[in-house]
Amino acid sequence: MIPAFAIHRPSTLEEALSLLGELGDGARVYAGGTELLLVLREGFLQADHLVDIKRIPDLAGIRLESAGLVRIGAATVHTDIERSDLIREHIPALAALESGIANVRVRNTGTLGGNLCFAEPHGDPATLLLAAEAEVVIAGSQAPRTVAVEGWVKGPFEVDLAPGEILTGVLVPVPSPRSGFAYRRFRALERPSAAVAVRVDLGADGSVAGGRVFAGCVGPSPQRLTEAEAALHELAVADIERVAALVGAAAAEAADVDADAYGPADHKRQLIRVLARRAVIDAVTRARDGLVH
Repeated sequence: MIPAFAIHRPSTLEEALSLLGELGDGARVYAGGTELLLVLREGFLQADHLVDIKRIPDLAGIRLESAGLVRIGAATVHTDIERSDLIREHIPALAALESGIANVRVRNTGTLGGNLCFAEPHGDPATLLLAAEAEVVIAGSQAPRTVAVEGWVKGPFEVDLAPGEILTGVLVPVPSPRSGFAYRRFRALERPSAAVAVRVDLGADGSVAGGRVFAGCVGPSPQRLTEAEAALHELAVADIERVAALVGAAAAEAADVDADAYGPADHKRQLIRVLARRAVIDAVTRARDGLVH
């Protein structure tokens, strides 16, 4: 049973921040609640007050900003991201990822901001957002600050969010036509056992000019696999099947893998190998399509 708490429903961000300052350590921010209510029920977290931010208009929605960024409000639910024409046009890999999160109930209620704040080791979005070089926007008593997702995730269930602060949005750079993103995961339970996100950047001649490779759901937090990126950078796109196999092998060897309820370490390492190989092929194919058009 969840212990009793009071719910506060501010209508503006300023009011929400003021409430957090007044209520102190006993207050928690609440939007979708799919993660928060679970940990409250299990006794892993206590709260005397919940500050419900989902009615604050500025914290939801998706828009294209003039700086070449897609801004996703922290209180935007997964289903809205999945169905967004803007996301499907500019970051189709994110739309595909969102369509497979948990179940319909979670996608209709859970928010991107809540997912990122919870930092569950088997969560999906952070891994792809790392490959996309996304940033989060945080509001507090001082001026708003922006933090790269790579610095936001500190570890399992730990993020760069100080008391009294609220995650307000996520900024995702619009990929160039020569960039391709891919996200591959293996899921036997409601959360993935392993996942890989890949970004490939092609030069004007179609050669690999850069790339990023991240593994998620196999350790305490998403991890960058620089050894796999090196294998990607050094080889020609024309030899993509061999490139993909080498990247997969490098990713499997480099990944810091933990055994848990989602599978033994050797099983997860093999999953990383296969998922990375497939994600490289997907990403290069999408980047080539942009190069042609």
